[in-house]
Amino acid sequence: MKVAFVVQRFGEEVIGGAESLAKQIAERLVSEFHWEVDVYTTCATDYFSWQNVFPSGHTKVRGVSIFRFPVTFRRNVTIFRTFNAIARLISILIPKRFFFKDFFEKIWIILQGPNAPSLIKTLSEKSNEYSGLFFFTYLYYPTILGLPRFKKRSILIPTAHDEFPFHFNATKRLFEASSFIFTNAAAEEALIKRVYPQVTSKIRRVGVGVDIDSIDKMSATNLPLSFAEKLPQNESTTRYVLYLGRISSGKGCDNLIRKFKAYFKKTGDDKTILVLTGKIDAGDRRIFFNHRCSQIVIQEPVSEQEKFAIIANASCLINPSPFESLSLIVLEALALKVPVLVSAQSDVLKNYEKETQTVFSFSTTLDFIEKLQMILSVPWKQPMHQARLENSKDWVAKNFDWNLVLKHYRNSLEDLS
Repeated sequence: MKVAFVVQRFGEEVIGGAESLAKQIAERLVSEFHWEVDVYTTCATDYFSWQNVFPSGHTKVRGVSIFRFPVTFRRNVTIFRTFNAIARLISILIPKRFFFKDFFEKIWIILQGPNAPSLIKTLSEKSNEYSGLFFFTYLYYPTILGLPRFKKRSILIPTAHDEFPFHFNATKRLFEASSFIFTNAAAEEALIKRVYPQVTSKIRRVGVGVDIDSIDKMSATNLPLSFAEKLPQNESTTRYVLYLGRISSGKGCDNLIRKFKAYFKKTGDDKTILVLTGKIDAGDRRIFFNHRCSQIVIQEPVSEQEKFAIIANASCLINPSPFESLSLIVLEALALKVPVLVSAQSDVLKNYEKETQTVFSFSTTLDFIEKLQMILSVPWKQPMHQARLENSKDWVAKNFDWNLVLKHYRNSLEDLS
């Protein structure tokens, strides 16, 4: 079986949920099913500028063939954000049937990027080689312009949130053109059914797998020295709460920093620090400069193995993102028996609170303070609370099994043929 994956960014150096999902699935389809997987992606590593970093051309990593194409022009964040505000206003003032809406959407898609016409051209030329084409994330140029060309063999993994472009006419056409739509969670599925009920029959809840045995092995190491050295060398600092991922205002990091400062001011808890580990988005450097607080540390990105050791040693993982379609990092923390604090704005994360006893959500600053105090005060090592953590781990094992995920991919291709 030979398939194509289309995703805006791809590689070890790339930090992003959809990109990580595409990478994990591609590698497992090769190793488990011995499929041929060709990945069509860009030379960019960040989604802010889409600057070409990787060389264009073909490489092969862990059995996956990667075809990289140059982005024709970098994104100007100021211009994009200005136009985005204008487009939002247009969408309110002008009826959907008016042609100007489609005109503004087309400009939005070009400004959003990544513009890689050579990717679409090459994929069109080689499309007959593939039994199926999988497009990751509905939001970007390669999917919006690529998928509708291959309706009968295209599967969309939208990683959808209820955001402005999700309601575009272009998005509606994209969902309607897909042969199947793979969702990651119940909340994402419910959103798509509510906005686009006409595609309900195409939806399959697939999600992602979590390899608990592998995670356990990788976590059973000491904290990486480069990480530990940057923690305050203070005997009173005995624990840290952790954010791990892209450090971005879009992920709620600026909101998290404000709320943690309020927590520190109100409680005077000098035994707890907040550690944000990851790459700071190019347009959010102010987060680095504005975080100044003795109890907040910003760390560089870490390797996959180091990541699990850092999570396992945290007192709590925090995901402040208002927009999530899955949040693999939350599932990994639960698998490592670490309690989690999440934003109540995300329906997906809020649903995890309902499903487990060790995920807690916050909305207001006071709510954040109270929930964090509660988590840090629970004696998690006691048998009763260990049982709660173990139940959450079992929930992950039951609902996010790689065998079931890969089976969906295989069965869907069989249904296409």
